[in-house]
Amino acid sequence: PVGGVKLQNGIVFGPTQIEIGFNDSIYMAGKFSVQKFNSDGGWLKTFDICDFIEDLEMKQWGRPYNCNGWNGNGYVSQMTIDSSGNLYLWVRDDGVPSIVGGYYVYDKKRYKLVKLDRNLRVLNLLIKLVLNRDIASVFL
Repeated sequence: PVGGVKLQNGIVFGPTQIEIGFNDSIYMAGKFSVQKFNSDGGWLKTFDICDFIEDLEMKQWGRPYNCNGWNGNGYVSQMTIDSSGNLYLWVRDDGVPSIVGGYYVYDKKRYKLVKLDRNLRVLNLLIKLVLNRDIASVFL
C-alpha cells in the first residue's frame, strides 16, 4: 500500500517508517498519515498527521494552519512501538516556505514527539521543538 497523491485510507504517500505490532499488525508512516493494516495488508485505521498538526497550531498560536495544502509537509521521521503496543512518533513539519531569491526557504523546523495507543488515538504530546535557524525552543 504505497503511493497516492492525497490522504486516502489504505494508501501511504511517501512512506518513511514501518513497524510490526501486536497480532502482526502493520503500522506504516509517511507524509500526512500513519496507517494501520492487518497481517494480510488489509487497511484498518488512519491517523491524519495534518489534522493533528492543525489542531496544535490553532491551540498554540490561535491561527489556522494548512498542513495538507500544496506546501504541506507533515511527516513521521521516526516511529517505534513500546512493549504495551503504544506508538511513539517523531513528527516533523517545516511549515510553509518563504521564497527568497527564487528559492523556497523554511525558517522554522517543527518537531513533535507524540504517543498514540494501538488504535492510533493520541495519548500524549510529549515534546514540541521549534528550530528557528540558529535558535531551538522546547515546549513540554
